[in-house]
Amino acid sequence: MILLIFILLAFALTLFLWSGSMVLQGWLYQNPAEKMPIRALASGSALAFFLSLWCFLDARTGGKYDTVFEFSPVDISDHDSFDTVMKNSSGGETIVHYEKRTGTKGTTGDFFDAKGQPWKKNTADSMAVAILIKDKDKPEPARFKANLDPKGNFVGELRYTDANGRYMSADNLGRVFRKKVGVLFANILLNTLHFLLWWAVLWYGVRFAFWHAFGLAAVMWIFTMLAVQPVLFNVTRPKDDGKAAERVVFIARRASKGESLPLASAAGYEENAYTEARMCMISPSLTT
Repeated sequence: MILLIFILLAFALTLFLWSGSMVLQGWLYQNPAEKMPIRALASGSALAFFLSLWCFLDARTGGKYDTVFEFSPVDISDHDSFDTVMKNSSGGETIVHYEKRTGTKGTTGDFFDAKGQPWKKNTADSMAVAILIKDKDKPEPARFKANLDPKGNFVGELRYTDANGRYMSADNLGRVFRKKVGVLFANILLNTLHFLLWWAVLWYGVRFAFWHAFGLAAVMWIFTMLAVQPVLFNVTRPKDDGKAAERVVFIARRASKGESLPLASAAGYEENAYTEARMCMISPSLTT
């Protein structure tokens, strides 16, 4: 796929630079630069190689490297359950398990304990001093500590932070935020190199004047980020099946409890999945 993208980009950019330079330079300078076909081919191939390499890096990292208009310096992961460490006035700690109620959006008010009680930051005799989150690749849960003052009281906006700098807001527990410093630097570098490459190929490659090349590079840099790269990333990035997986879990849970599927008439494919899930639980051989 990346090789095909490179070939198509090289062909399109070569034609664009060749024809565009011939027209604009004929208007600005009366005579276009010499050996324009070769210059356009070299310049177009350089741009195509850079954009294809960017797509390759982005696809290998699950979409971490984006344009300045789309990149987020924060990585977000959602969790359907967590443990709360409740500390009482005598210093004793109790761990209470909370799970997200099926079919909800996952805000703090959607998490309930085994008794059906929603999550609260404090009770009459205890307070939530930490949240324990189990990561898939770690044997032990990460401990997110509440921001407390020296006296042990909540300070300002309640936030829970772990040893690696990840954090959760008390208003949106289960959603973990992590700042991506290294990825942020890489994105700034890629976007800067992208602009400089446009500037280089327009100035040194197809021989526009220095400041003409700078202005045209700015225009093409923005156009590429807004119109070209989103299309390329949509093709090369791995498809996100998170929503589909969440829907399957939802259906399986409802099926295991023998509950009907809401809005089944409006979504026939979910009704079929629900029926199949129940059949699989009754007799796995029926679905094989």
